[in-house]
Parts: sequence; C-alpha cells; structure tokens
Amino acid sequence: MADGRRRVWRRRGERYANTCIEERGRWKCYDMGRPFFNQTDTVLSITLHSCSLTVNKSKMEQSIGSDCVVEIRDIPESRQSPIKSKILLLEKKNNEDAFFVIDLGEIVRKYANWVRKLPRVKPFYAIKCNDDYAVLKILADLGTGFDCASQVIANIQILNLDVDPGRIIYANTIKQTSFLKYSAGKNVTTMTFDNEAGLYKIKAVFPSARNTSRKKDGVKVIAKPGRYFVTSAFSLAANIIGKRVMSRHQKNEDSLPIDSSVESDDAAIMYYINDGMYGSFNSLYFDKAALIQCVLRDKHGKGIVHSSSLWGPTCAGVDCIVGKCQLPELSVGDWLCFSNMGAYSIVSGSTFNGMPRPRHFYNCQPDIWYVVHFGLDNTY
Repeated sequence: MADGRRRVWRRRGERYANTCIEERGRWKCYDMGRPFFNQTDTVLSITLHSCSLTVNKSKMEQSIGSDCVVEIRDIPESRQSPIKSKILLLEKKNNEDAFFVIDLGEIVRKYANWVRKLPRVKPFYAIKCNDDYAVLKILADLGTGFDCASQVIANIQILNLDVDPGRIIYANTIKQTSFLKYSAGKNVTTMTFDNEAGLYKIKAVFPSARNTSRKKDGVKVIAKPGRYFVTSAFSLAANIIGKRVMSRHQKNEDSLPIDSSVESDDAAIMYYINDGMYGSFNSLYFDKAALIQCVLRDKHGKGIVHSSSLWGPTCAGVDCIVGKCQLPELSVGDWLCFSNMGAYSIVSGSTFNGMPRPRHFYNCQPDIWYVVHFGLDNTY
C-alpha cells in the first residue's frame, strides 16, 4: 500500500465523519478530526466495541471470541497467495499440518449480493452447512437469521452470540418434545412443519409457536441458504506425506499392482495427504461436492503430468479422495490446495484414527472488516 492512502466513512446514525490515513504502512484513525487511538513505533493496541485490535506495522489482527484471530489484510485476486504465505511461515516452524484459509470478506460480499438481488427474501443461514465460529459471528453481525435443527445449536452457538430469538427458525420438521420445550423457554417461536402430525405435536407442546409450512408459500418469503455463503470462502492446504509409484497394468501373485518407476509408460502415482475422506473431504461422499485441486509448487518444473490418485492418511481402503487425476510429479513435503471447501466439510469431519482436524486461519480486507464490526457506512 502506498503511504497517504485515505479512507473516510460515517458511523451509522451519526453526523460526523471518521478518517483513517495510512502512514508508513500503518493506519491512523481519527474521530471528528482527533486521533481515537495512539500509535507507538512498533505495536498499537486499542479497544473498540469490546474488541481488541492489535496493529503491528502494516499487519493488523482482530480478535473475535477467545481464540479466533482474524488477519486484516488486502487479499489479492489469487486465493493461493494467502495460502502460499502461510505455508512459508509454517515451514519455518517445521509444521506440515493441513490448514484452512478462510476469507471472511467473501462471506460479506455474498451477503451484500443477496441483499441487492433479493431484498424481500430474508436469509436464515443453515448452520448445519458450516458451524465455524467466525462464520457465525460475521453473519450474526450482518443481521442474518439462523436455521437451527437442534437445541444444542440454538443454545451454544447462536444464543450465546446474543442473537435475538426472533432471528432463529427451528427448521427441523421432526422435533423431540424436549427441544420444543426448550424453544418455548428461550422464546424461539418460529419453526417449520411438513405434516399434520408434526403440527399437532407443536400445538400440544408450544401452542404460541409461529409455524411455517415447508410446502406452501406465505406472505413473508424466507430462504435457508448454506452453501451460498461459505463454499467459496474456504480453501484447504494439505501436505503430501507419502508417495508410491505403481504399475497400472502389471500385477503380483496377489493381483496387486507392483512398484514401478515414474519413467515407465504405465506408471501411476499414489499420493497420500494429511486430510482425507474421514476429515474435510467427507463432503465428496455425503454432499457429492466437486473437488477443485491445484499444485502450489512444481519443483520438477517439467510440465509433464502423470496418472495419479489422492489418498487420505488413515490407511483405510475407503480413504480415496480422487481415484484418477493428472498431476505433475510431486515430492513428499509438497503442498496441494483445494478451493471451494466451505460447505459440509468441517461439520462432518472426524478425528478417525487419531488424525487431527486442520487449523483455521482467517483473513478479511480492511474496508469490509470496519464496515461489519465498527458500524461504518461504506460499500463492499
């Protein structure tokens, strides 16, 4: 960023303007012409809206919740760039664990697009699609409703974010009686039904509930998007932890492929990565997701591709991520990137065989972050 870059905005409901000016890679913010935080030569710390903002040189980190840190940075057009930067940092620490990079600004852009194109349709985010805390926090701050399917989700994840019960819809049409009683106690009054028996059950337990039929259109139009908000915001980086070159045609006495060399015409390469079908890639099985993979670094640089397959780390026979694909020759320690991994991936992933879940790293562009969390009128 060039020095002297200026951003001016107005707080919602207030008449005065706020200005942020970039000087030597750091942002200085002014409230009615006066600085409302002070900067030292190295680190700046302020508190706004009960959030701790730390700025170190040109890098800003925002904490939401107890252990969720968002790096505030201008994200380039290529989604691989933040991943490559993170890989370089992790490799310096000899860390090869798989990880997600999440662009929270992408979720905000999707919300803005929704409001522009469907202004009369209220979105109730389907939490079952992705229950990541930062995702829920961003959507809660934007004002979306939430589609909950159980007492646990409504209590722990949504009501604890101080979301008004009126913004929650209990959308599971098959409900336990205890869940209905819980909803009544928490004043979560909107729920769905799709058969007569379900309606009578709601009436008996929670007669003041407002019921929405899933089969009929009403005056108020609502929707329950999930994939729309989160799919493109999540990218996964996984490390190649094993490699085996096999012959596609030659078999041993047990009818199993025998080892071969890459130079062989019938060679096929099996790559093992540190996330798999029991983890983030379960969406390939349960949600029939389409996988988009890319090579982050082709060390050999020959431009030659080989018949390849991708496998997870569990050594289970069903842990096959991609049965057949074309990839350049890669080495153990190289990385693969998978985009559009936000929907039905982390929610269903397990730690089967002791395999850890990928860590989450969050990014958001400055303009978007200030609009959402500091109540500033701007465009995104």
